[in-house]
Amino acid sequence: MNKIVEKFKKLTYGQNLFAFYAPLSPLLIGIPMTDHKENLGAPFFPILFINKGRNTQGIVSDDAYKELAREVFRKYLNGKYSISFLKKLHDKSYNETKNLHDIIINSDIKKYSDKDLEKLMDKAGTYLRLLTVRTIYIETFDRQIVEDVIPNEYKKYLDNVWEKAIHPIFESLEIRRKKEILKIIDKYGITDTAARKATYIFTDYYLPKSIGEIKENLVNFDKNDVDNIKEDSKKNREIWIKGLNKIEKKLVEYIQLVIEMRDVRKDPIAWIQVVIAEAGFEMARRAGLEKSIVQTISPFEYKNGIRWLKENKKQLSKGKDGIVLLINDDGNIDRDYATPDSLKSDIKTLLGELKDISEIKGQIASKGIVRGPVKIIIDMEGPEVKNFKEGDILVTSMTRPEFIPLIKKAGAIITNEGGITCHAAIISRELGIPCIISTKNATQVLKDGDLVEVDADNGIVKIIK
Repeated sequence: MNKIVEKFKKLTYGQNLFAFYAPLSPLLIGIPMTDHKENLGAPFFPILFINKGRNTQGIVSDDAYKELAREVFRKYLNGKYSISFLKKLHDKSYNETKNLHDIIINSDIKKYSDKDLEKLMDKAGTYLRLLTVRTIYIETFDRQIVEDVIPNEYKKYLDNVWEKAIHPIFESLEIRRKKEILKIIDKYGITDTAARKATYIFTDYYLPKSIGEIKENLVNFDKNDVDNIKEDSKKNREIWIKGLNKIEKKLVEYIQLVIEMRDVRKDPIAWIQVVIAEAGFEMARRAGLEKSIVQTISPFEYKNGIRWLKENKKQLSKGKDGIVLLINDDGNIDRDYATPDSLKSDIKTLLGELKDISEIKGQIASKGIVRGPVKIIIDMEGPEVKNFKEGDILVTSMTRPEFIPLIKKAGAIITNEGGITCHAAIISRELGIPCIISTKNATQVLKDGDLVEVDADNGIVKIIK
């Protein structure tokens, strides 16, 4: 077994593991998800990344991940954490990342000295880590987490409010970003300046798009395609909340907080990732590293400085053929080089073999029952995207904003990951599309072309043929 995979196995011994798949780069997500000073009382856990190009598999402890959500919710119910305290933590990171992004987007990073550039990467990596640490408890939050924590006598109150409470009434990420694009175009036209201002909107978890690609997106932007939140819906929700008893209101306020925070958090993540990408590319250029290597190095490795990049240039260059990274909770990185194919048996040992399965279960995100053919989409830049047809069942590890064109055509959505705050859950409820999340293994069990019944009333996916 690969030495890093073996170390990860020992660190997570006896725990249930969860794997996720997406076009993710270590540059933009290779950070610890816990912090010894700001961990909100939750356990630490390591993250294993196996990466080659846009193909990344990540593995974490599902037990630790969910305990993060339980612990914060438990402290909220016990009065140790308030809504204002949790929101203040998020808002602090929001403002830190926005301020840094606005400075960098309006300056020429090439004029920075080596020392200032290294300080910038250090600050950006720290901000991304703190943003994650301060909000990670929202990621796996779902009804099961609530039921694990609340006293038995609260169950009837949860039944009374859950369905209404999980429907967002805030302006969604898609609407906010459409309005921001409209503002940018109106102010700057279709120019390089406009594209630079909009870079964060067109950043995925792999890399920001080029100025040319962004300008093309701005040219094709439909100015009429900007919706507004329905004020009557918001007013009705406010009236509904006023009529709840103290316990119901306490549950609803927390549910609404985590749903909105997960959606709003996407902007500061994108802002700081733009900064990290720009700093990383400039540091790599000065160190003489080829562009294909930039995204294989994590922010906490870049913090070692340009001299370190130069000294390890030959070794780091192996990363384009495949890397294995272990992100420890203290920020230290264990690195090795191996192709994803060579590690398949190691990963099977970690995750276990999948037996013949005819039915998958997950969490209900948006109700409805529909049948259709499966289309597995992991990367929106993959060739299979053009074959996606109206009514196809979108199966993926997780959806992201760039998935919107497919989601609007999909008959239903099935994901490996997610809690009620995830992108798929929010957008499916907004659009009224049946959606089942947190299946763990849908992308491994299902195959392209499988005819399935998605019973999102009960959280079950049945393979018909």
